[in-house]
Order: sequence, then structure tokens, then C-alpha cells
Amino acid sequence: MTAALSILCALSIQYLVETRNPLAKQLLAAVVALAVILSFLPQRVYGKMPERAECPEAYAFVRSFPGNHVLSEDVSAVVLSGKPVLVSNPFVATQLGNSLAWSQGSLDQLAAREYFDLILLAGRAPGRWSPAFLQATAGHYEVVREFQCLSVGAALVPRR
Repeated sequence: MTAALSILCALSIQYLVETRNPLAKQLLAAVVALAVILSFLPQRVYGKMPERAECPEAYAFVRSFPGNHVLSEDVSAVVLSGKPVLVSNPFVATQLGNSLAWSQGSLDQLAAREYFDLILLAGRAPGRWSPAFLQATAGHYEVVREFQCLSVGAALVPRR
């Protein structure tokens, strides 16, 4: 949506400039000013995002973790650690649920069987993970590390 709006705005300004409309310069100045304000406003209002403070530490934890079966809501944590990507979009996979005919089973079933060596959760919001997946992780996994990182909030390992 943002990209489409930006393209439409650029085309409109281009048209005004080509037709030598006197409003072209004012509109261009207003768009540039708005872009600058919207770029710096979140930093001014919220300051430095503390949620990202421990991200390098979280990624280092994943990289040094001995297991290779890592499920992460943020796939970049898995990719940057050099581990194989088992699921590229966990949100979509949990929303599809058991409609997928995977040979190993659904994410819920894999979590219940403690297939994953490490699960990285950004949060436990009901919209991100299915209730069955959250129940399986609660019953079979325990939190070993928590991070103040937007994309990696908790690291869970099997209880075994």
C-alpha cells in the first residue's frame, strides 16, 4: 500500500512538473517535508528502541546452540546463525494447521514430539501461533533464555 501510494505521488508530481504547473514546487516541497518529518518522528517520540538491545546477543545464542532443528518466528535469526531453515514462514504454517500433508506432521505435532531442538518466539500473541502450537510448547518445552529483542523474545528447549 505504501509503495503504491509513493508511486502515485511521484507520478503526480512528475505530471505537474512536466506541465509546468505552479503548484508543482509547493507540492514537491510539502512531500519532502512530510517524508522527513515521518522519518524522524518515531525516533523523537519513542527514542531508541530498547527491544533491539539484545538482538546481537540473541543471534549469538542461536549460532552457538548445538542443535540444528531450530524453529523461529524470525527466519533471519536462523539464516544468520548458519542453521538450516525448516520453516520459512511459521505464521502461515500455523494458520494452515493440519491442512498441510507434511510427511513429518504439522508444527503442533512436531512440537508435541519435541522435534525442534530450539524454538525462538518473539511473543506468545494468539494471532501469531495457533493455540495447539502454544499448548504443545507449554507442555513439552521450557524457556532457557529471554531477550529484550523485538524478533527473539524467548528461547525454548525440550524438557526431556
